[in-house]
Amino acid sequence: MWMTNLEQGKYKYTEDYKDPYTGKKRYKSVTLTSKSAQAWNKAKKILDKKIEIAKNTKNTKDMTFGQLMEEWYPLHEKPLRNSTKRKQRIMRRKIEETIDVDILVSNIDTRYLQNWINSFDHLSNGYTRSIKILAGQALSYAVDMGIIDHSPMDKVKVIKKNDVTANISEKYFEPDQAQQLIEKLSMSKRTLRMARLAEFMYLTGCRIGEAIILKKSDFDFEKGTVSFHGTLDATNGYKKAIKGPPKTNTSHREISLTDRCIELVKSRIIEQELESIASGHDTGYVFSTASGTPIQIVSFNKSLKLAGEKLGMKNSDEFSSHYFRHTHISLLAENNVPLKAIMARVGHSDSKTTTDIYTHVTRKMVSDVTSKLDDIGL
Repeated sequence: MWMTNLEQGKYKYTEDYKDPYTGKKRYKSVTLTSKSAQAWNKAKKILDKKIEIAKNTKNTKDMTFGQLMEEWYPLHEKPLRNSTKRKQRIMRRKIEETIDVDILVSNIDTRYLQNWINSFDHLSNGYTRSIKILAGQALSYAVDMGIIDHSPMDKVKVIKKNDVTANISEKYFEPDQAQQLIEKLSMSKRTLRMARLAEFMYLTGCRIGEAIILKKSDFDFEKGTVSFHGTLDATNGYKKAIKGPPKTNTSHREISLTDRCIELVKSRIIEQELESIASGHDTGYVFSTASGTPIQIVSFNKSLKLAGEKLGMKNSDEFSSHYFRHTHISLLAENNVPLKAIMARVGHSDSKTTTDIYTHVTRKMVSDVTSKLDDIGL
């Protein structure tokens, strides 16, 4: 390895190696801001890693699962939305923490992976499936690259566990529960803004990420509509939050608002304008904190759980912003709004949760009719 002095106090470290494909000499380099002994050691480790990866590209049969993830994941991540990247990076860490990253990809078989998936008995069925899919995509890449002949993940099953959130009736509030929670949040000045946000989601069925990024310009009070065309991107923190792309293409939508919803939004806009005068920060976000940043999702969910606990509601520790969205869906179903119209309003092209709630509610309605017929002796 040798070093070359560059401008502005930078130093380029270079090492050569033999290309396993051509047999020719190749070079790898790294630029650092020091030429100390510590910098030499750091540069050597970085270059050794780069050369190891370059050489292992040829010797794919000796590739470990960890090396496969290092090669595949950056390619997989490029087209993803920032919010999706954050979620998938967490799953990647979970994968690499629980699987033996030094195992050779060619030695991984279905039994090994099935035992690995079975070890997630403390995780929800949905999250376990997501981990399986992500690891499976890496192994499918290995098939495409000729590292293995077939993916051993193909026959792995996620064995269904008893999930506390599996009961669809526990994924939304009854109307009286929703009203009680909104009223409870309204009783404190600290959580009043949370109450406004909760009621808005209850009345529109929108996602919380769509709501907290809304500005006054997204509302047309003459038409009585709101336009959703993006969701929160807090990759760089809530203070630097921006409106990112929507979750799906069907998330782009304009929906009508009830008179109560219009009244709510107008009240909140006045509150927000007064807060911005007091704080000196006018970001324009309707559902914001006193300092003008969008309300944090974690803070909202924490306030909601606490309100549910104080009201003595069952499973309050499971409450989240999505419950209001699901409640809106259930109300529309109860009022015989067609499934396609519901999906268009909440921005879903195909949603298992929406369909499950709709099916559950309509079955309950049929059951209620039967009970009423029994009561009158028919």
